[in-house]
Amino acid sequence: MLSINGERSFALRSAVATLAALMILLGLNVPRAAADTPNRQTTYIDFHVDPEIDNVPHYRSVVQQLRRGAGHLIHGNNIYETMGQGQNAGLVALNLYNADWVHQTTLYFNASNLYLVGFKSRTGQAYLFSDASANAREEVGREVRGAPVTTLPFAGSYTSLVNTLPGAETEPTTIGIYAIQTNMEALARTPNPAAATGAYRGSIARAMLIMIGAFAEAARFPMFRDHFEAAFRRFANPSVVVTPTMQALRTAWGQMSRWVQQLVSGPPPTPAVFGSGVYFFVLASWEDVDKYLRAINGQR
Repeated sequence: MLSINGERSFALRSAVATLAALMILLGLNVPRAAADTPNRQTTYIDFHVDPEIDNVPHYRSVVQQLRRGAGHLIHGNNIYETMGQGQNAGLVALNLYNADWVHQTTLYFNASNLYLVGFKSRTGQAYLFSDASANAREEVGREVRGAPVTTLPFAGSYTSLVNTLPGAETEPTTIGIYAIQTNMEALARTPNPAAATGAYRGSIARAMLIMIGAFAEAARFPMFRDHFEAAFRRFANPSVVVTPTMQALRTAWGQMSRWVQQLVSGPPPTPAVFGSGVYFFVLASWEDVDKYLRAINGQR
C-alpha cells in the first residue's frame, strides 16, 4: 500500500475529511430517514475518525443524524422504552472508519430509543448485548444477511458494563481522541465469539461504555455532546467527558422522558425533581427540556 507521510499526509486527510463533510451536508453518502427508521429498515451513518484533523464538525453531524434516525418514535409513545422493549422499530447503523478510511466497526442502535444494542467487528461478526430486544436481534440479523449473531454475556446497562470491566477498573471519564481511536479499534479486532464471551469481554465493555457516551447519550443530552466534542478535536489530549452530574442525568433518562411524554400528551405534569443528593434536575417547562433533553424535543 502506498503511504504518504508528513505534511502531504495531513493535507490529504484534511482534503478527504472536508469532502466527506460536504457529502454529508449534501446527503450524498448517508441514506437519510425522513424522521425515524421504521421496522425492517436500517439508516446508515458514516463517521471517519482521524486524530490529525478536527473531527468536531463531522461529529456534530453524526449526532444530528442519530436524532433524525429515531425522531418520530422519540416524540411518540416510545420515548421511555427500556432496552428490552423497542418493538416495531428499525435499526440505526453507525459505521466507524479510521484515518485511512478503512472500516473498523459498526455500532447498532435501536431506532425507537437510541439504545446501543451491539456492534459488528472487522470480520463481519455481530455481537449483541444480552438484553437487546427480540426486534433488535431480528433487525441486526437482517443487516448481516443472516450470518450468526453472538450474544454477549452481559447487558447494555451502565451497571452491567461497569461490572464487566477487568479488576477494579471504573468507567473511563477522561478521554482524548487517541482513546476513542484505540477503543474503536478494540471492537474492530474482536477475535471471535469465544474471546468476546471470555477473556476479551472486559475490553468490549470498556469500549462500549465510551461509545454509548459519545453517541447514544450525546444524542439525548446536550451535556454529553458538548463534553465529548472536546475529545474529537485534532490531537485532543484527554479531558473530562463524564461528570457525576452527567451520570445522574443518564440514570434519570427513563423517568425524565416519561415526564416529557406527559407534557406532550397533556395534561401538563407537575414540576418534578430527578436525580439525588447534589446531582439533581428540575423539569417544569419546555425550557428545562431544551436544557437537558435535546433528543426528545427534536432539536438538531
